[in-house]
Amino acid sequence: MNKYLRYTLVIYVFLKSITPLNAQVQIGEPAPEIRVDNWVSNPVYKFKKMEGKAILLDFWFTSCAPCIYTVPHLNDLSEAYKNEEIAFVSVTFEPEEIVTEFIQKKKMLANIGTDTAYQLIKAYGVNGYPTTFLIDKKGVLRWKGYPSHLTGEIIDLVLDKEFYPEVQPDEKVAPQVAGGDLELKKIYPVEVRINDYMDAGSGFQMTENEISLVNKPLNEIFSVFLNRSKKRIVVPDTVHTYDIRFKIAEELKYSDVKPVVAASILDELGYEAHAQKKTVNGYQLKLLYDSLFIANAIDTTKIYSGASSSEFKTYWKGSGISISGLADELENHFDVFVSDATNMNGFFEFEFSIENLEKAKDDLLKKHGLVLTPDSIDVELVVIKNKK
Repeated sequence: MNKYLRYTLVIYVFLKSITPLNAQVQIGEPAPEIRVDNWVSNPVYKFKKMEGKAILLDFWFTSCAPCIYTVPHLNDLSEAYKNEEIAFVSVTFEPEEIVTEFIQKKKMLANIGTDTAYQLIKAYGVNGYPTTFLIDKKGVLRWKGYPSHLTGEIIDLVLDKEFYPEVQPDEKVAPQVAGGDLELKKIYPVEVRINDYMDAGSGFQMTENEISLVNKPLNEIFSVFLNRSKKRIVVPDTVHTYDIRFKIAEELKYSDVKPVVAASILDELGYEAHAQKKTVNGYQLKLLYDSLFIANAIDTTKIYSGASSSEFKTYWKGSGISISGLADELENHFDVFVSDATNMNGFFEFEFSIENLEKAKDDLLKKHGLVLTPDSIDVELVVIKNKK
């Protein structure tokens, strides 16, 4: 198994307005004709005719974070195949004026069409976003799925290419290795830009090849890569949200990826990070009732190789979560400092209300036998600031 495959996180946005779910066109069947309301003028891509070409058809919308962080991958493919017999098409149900404003700020290398009546969406049976279809020159569907999983090799097969040029490594991306161990202070290329095109929606995706974050504030971004709650990260920019894209080099071990990304983002933004110890008012997380904890906080140490969590309207639920991880979640949701005073190891299933702190405390006590006790606690903050 690929070393990153089991850590792949794919967020998929389902279209609630289509009920029941539409039946998708199947691989090997003729693909429906592509008809849209309007082709939207694209400032970075001249409209390319589709007759006699293979077609990569992607369904998306502007406030869909998973859609947005797959755009750079689709752009890469579009650029790589710009001289081949294949057309790239992106279709959204949104009106033309929304899309036009969006692509003035966000680069998309595709023919962009609107389908406000959902005719094409229903014809292809699109039930979630993003969804991508690959159609051959004869109009037959050859591949469908999540766009990040579409590769050049798949496109080559559909184009019936008879040879595969050897891909040369990018010398600028190759890391410096000393004594067989990766020097984590070395910086890798990373794309960082202020997100000025989305009013809503945000997300995080990690695949075996790259990491993407869309529309996230800096404290949340560094929280992901420094394994700390956003409460413990002090950043110089609290106004903007950012997009991050990092291509994972093959030689990077999984345990090294996050520190390398953090260091690369700091360098790209001209920042440096310092640890700062501080005594603050917060809460001690303690175990009060062993029996409740054993009954409800199922030990997942031998079941999960990684953590996962879901946030619903009124509650949060996690699996494969350490006690310190639970403390981080409480800090993130309620803007308080929480210190783990349980001295317990392992990974567990937890659930608590996110409506307010009092309800969360009640859930922790009744479900897991855990209490949050007000106290002065010592914390270590990560202070990020401009380089001197």
